[in-house]
Amino acid sequence: SFPIYIIYFTGLIINLFLKSQDLFVQSIFISRFYSAILSLLLIPSIYLIGKKLYNKKVGLLSAVLSTFSVGLIQFAHFGTFEIWLTFLGLWLFYFSLKLTKDLNFKNIIIVGIIFGLLVSTKISSLPLIVLPVLSILITYVSGKKSALSIFKTTIKGLSLILISIAVFAFCSPYVFLDLKSFASSIQYESSVALGTLPVFYTGEFFNSIPILFQFTKIYPFLINPILTIIFIPSFFYVCFKWIKTKDPKYLILNTFYLILFLPQAFLFAKWTRYIVPTIPFTYLIIAIFLERFINKKILNIIVLICIIFA
Repeated sequence: SFPIYIIYFTGLIINLFLKSQDLFVQSIFISRFYSAILSLLLIPSIYLIGKKLYNKKVGLLSAVLSTFSVGLIQFAHFGTFEIWLTFLGLWLFYFSLKLTKDLNFKNIIIVGIIFGLLVSTKISSLPLIVLPVLSILITYVSGKKSALSIFKTTIKGLSLILISIAVFAFCSPYVFLDLKSFASSIQYESSVALGTLPVFYTGEFFNSIPILFQFTKIYPFLINPILTIIFIPSFFYVCFKWIKTKDPKYLILNTFYLILFLPQAFLFAKWTRYIVPTIPFTYLIIAIFLERFINKKILNIIVLICIIFA
């Protein structure tokens, strides 16, 4: 996958100057280095996106919550690829949102590249294609209808898909060069995730209730208990804002969260890391809610409480 190649070639470059005695240990250090860097980059990213999406207050609050996020701090220390997915997913959301305002080829190319990288990082990112497609449809519906506009919109949609496939093929060549091994790996991983293949390390998920499990066993330890409770009315508030204003940014924000959350929630294996990519979106949703209903003084107190709980 994409991160494995980045880690591998980083190791090759390092070994030109400093030979490592243990390449496996080196790869762990490099993978953790990238997790830490991407986790740090999430903070200014969520600030900029929150500011563009809503206003400076929302950007600042969501950035503060991200800075003191237990989940993001924890996974910044791991060599797993959840932080890669979180970082790329956040920017896919931003550029998908830009497509609703300007359906030009520059944004199409950027979205295609980011989506291709996401899928080459983890194949389960495929459902996120719904978001750029939804953005393209919103742009088409809100514009002038003609045979030419249908043709142009179709070309741009196909271009996005072709760019994504090209990036995926370039970053994950052995999916095609060794299709048999890829299919075998997918079959095994999906069987474990769906619970059709019993293994000893998934025993904790027997009799777990989807959604309830995530909101009682995972989110309180990723974003803290107070924010977990606040998130529920925040989500419905954002839904209400979309119904009231018809602004696509609210629809895309909640839809993006649901596409990330629901498929993982209903899997048999409900590992914490599956939920990590949803964290920035929970903070954006919470920040929009708090900014509207709470004055600056109370907002500062909530931020302080979140820091203490973190």
